[in-house]
Amino acid sequence: MGLTNIMGLLGLIGIPIIIILYMLRPKNKPVTIPSLYLWKQMTDDIESATKLKKLKSSILMFIQLFVVLLMSLIFAGLFIKNTDSAEKVLIVVECGYTMGSKDVEGDRMTYAKELIADYIQNLSEGSEVSVLALEEVPRTILKNEVDRNLVISSIDQLQVIDGIGDIELGIETIQLLKEDNQQIVYFGDRKIEGIDQVITVKDTKNFSVHNISYTKYIEEGTLTALTEIYNHHNEKAIIPISLYVDDVFFGAKQIELEANSSGKLFFENIPVDTSELHVQLDSEDILEIDNHAYSIIQSEKVKKVLLVSTSNRFLEKAIRLHPSVELYVTQDMSSSYGYDLYVYDSMIPEDFPRDGNYLIFNPKENDNFTLLGYVENPVFSTNNHKITSLIEKTEFSTRVTGVYEVENPRDIIYNTEFGAGAFETTIYDNKAIVFGFDIHETDLPLSIEFPVLMMNTVDYLLNNQMIESGQIYAADQVVVSIFPNTIQGVITLPDGEERILDISRRELIFSETNQVGTYSITQENKGESLTQRFSVNVPLVPIGQGTVYDGKGSEMPLTSKSLARILGIAVVVFILIEWLIYSYRRRINEYSHK
Repeated sequence: MGLTNIMGLLGLIGIPIIIILYMLRPKNKPVTIPSLYLWKQMTDDIESATKLKKLKSSILMFIQLFVVLLMSLIFAGLFIKNTDSAEKVLIVVECGYTMGSKDVEGDRMTYAKELIADYIQNLSEGSEVSVLALEEVPRTILKNEVDRNLVISSIDQLQVIDGIGDIELGIETIQLLKEDNQQIVYFGDRKIEGIDQVITVKDTKNFSVHNISYTKYIEEGTLTALTEIYNHHNEKAIIPISLYVDDVFFGAKQIELEANSSGKLFFENIPVDTSELHVQLDSEDILEIDNHAYSIIQSEKVKKVLLVSTSNRFLEKAIRLHPSVELYVTQDMSSSYGYDLYVYDSMIPEDFPRDGNYLIFNPKENDNFTLLGYVENPVFSTNNHKITSLIEKTEFSTRVTGVYEVENPRDIIYNTEFGAGAFETTIYDNKAIVFGFDIHETDLPLSIEFPVLMMNTVDYLLNNQMIESGQIYAADQVVVSIFPNTIQGVITLPDGEERILDISRRELIFSETNQVGTYSITQENKGESLTQRFSVNVPLVPIGQGTVYDGKGSEMPLTSKSLARILGIAVVVFILIEWLIYSYRRRINEYSHK
């Protein structure tokens, strides 16, 4: 048994007040008199009523005292412990960014911690408690711990993250951790079916901005930005939005959204030389972090490409179509260096330059890859490589092609029944794309597939960007490309901390994107320092999917039963009894004096 609000016991002050009033109460009886000559005696009696007298027992007084006691216990939140509480408990704590919502005192995380502390204190002695933090990757904090203070202290150290936990992965982790006869209780603002829940949502007035994209119009010298606004509230709302271009206010618009819906908004005529877009919602709501979204406008650096060929006008024209390429053509392979991409047409050097990637057509047999033989009139099929991602079906034919042995099937670009006709490999840790046929012996230049294939191939080999463009959300993994001849690489986080990159690899996965904001990647080589920025935004929690929007939260710990209803019924019953006794005595007195 315990109390949830000790201040409610202040109502017990009414007990001594009632006792004092009964001690001051005069004991007069109604008497019929023939005249008013006893005025003086009545005055004396009134004066004596201001003096304390010996307290006499009264059933009405005891009833009133008992009512005051019951009401004080109601205000104090009297509860009894649940004798059926589990001996083993798994507490799941939501840590996603929505737990920073300030629709409750402090925020939802603070509110959840208070509820968890009450819950743990009311568990049976010796109960074993496990704690799972629902972060981007669910994290086990404690396992079968009996020390309540340690459990509460560990939970107090949990923080709201900028990302959001994968609800499906969380459910799988819960199932793996679950033990026999173990109660599972989730504290947070999302709905997980099949387990006990304490929902920390009190209000749903939240708006968010996501998915900033842009399109460049080089000839007009402008770009257009598209953003998506979400109304997570259960009421219609008009939301004002501001756009900042390179930290300077550019313009404002507003959008009207129905309850639990989203809408798109365009901003046009933005200068094409803009480097950063920032969309901000100017409407007050319960969560600040998702009122901002950022997008970095990537600039394209001109790359140098060397085509080594006796004569291939088709290949030369296709490469020149690339807007970021400066093409050089030669027949001499002996002293070539200083290029970002080397294209070899029906020839191959004895020693490859080591400062760029390679595109090779119809190579002679060499030690860099294994030739299985030659196939006439092959039937090609694509293999879901990035280069052929936009090509559903091959539409060209060739008289003959070399076929090669490729260990990793993911590196195959064009496949045949006898081996790979085009594939990706590495030479001196640099990327190389090999096509086993001579373009002059194909009808590829006559197909619409040719410019798409060449554009994708050059893009893939040029490494024009250190990371692939697109929306990046907190906790996403980012693939970072390391340029040739890089001697040092650094990523700077939004808080200013730096992470050194492993430049021994040509690609690496960067996972420390837990902070929302702008990151920068810097790669240094002997000649220059290259920097690229990218932005990380909060992920979108889909409306109506995994989030509770009913605005209702739990108030009582699951390990206790409130006695407020029982005590309230008792108060009404005793007040009714007091009224009946009082009415009965009054009728008796009136009858006795008739």
